[in-house]
Amino acid sequence: MVPTFTKGEFMNTKLILCGLSLLVLAACQQAPITTNYNPSSLIQGQGDIRVQPFTYAPADLGQTKIDQIPNTAIGQIHLSQPIGKYMSDAFSSEFKYAGYRLDQNKNILSGVVQEFKVDDLGFNADWSLRISVDLKNKSGNALAHKEIVIQKRLQKFGEINVAVNSLIKEAFEQMMNDVNFKKHIQ
Repeated sequence: MVPTFTKGEFMNTKLILCGLSLLVLAACQQAPITTNYNPSSLIQGQGDIRVQPFTYAPADLGQTKIDQIPNTAIGQIHLSQPIGKYMSDAFSSEFKYAGYRLDQNKNILSGVVQEFKVDDLGFNADWSLRISVDLKNKSGNALAHKEIVIQKRLQKFGEINVAVNSLIKEAFEQMMNDVNFKKHIQ
């Protein structure tokens, strides 16, 4: 037996389904993720360096918001601060943790976050981070340049803060393991 609906009952059913759909979509929206970076690289050294604020190219091009990591699943990932600032602050923390002094009168590190995204539609989360970093002396002469690419598959439902921080740590280590960079900041 097929149920029959009057026109009024059918409209009420549609309204209820629309309301439930909106409720589900609203539940998928995420508040900004409070991000705290704790340096954890085992790289050691000494010297002086100044870290300038990094820029976030996708936001500068209007492709995303300044605090957003684009993703493929429903919902959005927003950090509690701009991506470029978070990245440069994290690199500064790693330098201090490694034994470097953050001196305003020495070599200057600047960076551009070219890409920071996650494909989290399936069972895993495929993270991608691409940064270009430049080291200049205090006169502005180029000393070193490095393109850093990190791609990592992590559990989809893991802690986002842990995933973000592990990618940044790997990017820092990749830069510091570059012989040309290391010789200019020792």
